Amino acid sequence: MYRIRPDPGSWIDELDSELAGWVRGRMRRRMYQDGEVLNPAWQPIKGIYEIYQGAVKIVASSSDGRELILNVIGKGHTLNETPIIADRDILGTTAVCVGETEVGLLPSDDFRQLCLDHPTINAHLARRLAMRNVANYNQLIDSALQRLDLRLAFLIYTYAREDEAGINCLHFTQDDLANMSGVSRQSINRIIRSWEDEGLIELGYGLLKIPDFAALLEFAQNGKPAG
Repeated sequence: MYRIRPDPGSWIDELDSELAGWVRGRMRRRMYQDGEVLNPAWQPIKGIYEIYQGAVKIVASSSDGRELILNVIGKGHTLNETPIIADRDILGTTAVCVGETEVGLLPSDDFRQLCLDHPTINAHLARRLAMRNVANYNQLIDSALQRLDLRLAFLIYTYAREDEAGINCLHFTQDDLANMSGVSRQSINRIIRSWEDEGLIELGYGLLKIPDFAALLEFAQNGKPAG
């Protein structure tokens, strides 16, 4: 059975309302289109991003063009705290928007000054980062031991988001899912097609729709649809 990953969300939500308002007031909001880059690899990061809409994938690339998706961060989450805290402002990964994405940017210097002026923030950050580490550790174990269909179901469950019509959608291609699962696209396609026949998902251009999220969640946990 898969463990449901804890959802650390944004540490900003744990601050008192006045301080949270100040932090978000310092953020520069911007819309990005699908495929636009937030942080290019090997260039200094600009600060901490909070995602208001869409998602951001973290990608590592090799010199011959191969890519590995390390993580996908969705609405209500933040990224870049760890490298700024560690004084590692240059990363070897690229942050790329998935679908139409709106983010707020808190510049690195503002974040560092915020931590100095309000030391209690460090406790919130430590808790959130620890939760992420536990989630990533559990996912690594599950990915090594679970069947591919269960791993795929849980990936979809983890990263799907509701669209404006309230339908759960995953804006990933089958190549993305294969990349994240460490298998071929053909292996992913066989499972996707069987789930489509069972009514667990609907295929769209560059996305998957999940009409019955409860059934997919049940499958992700127990290996069978609900009902």
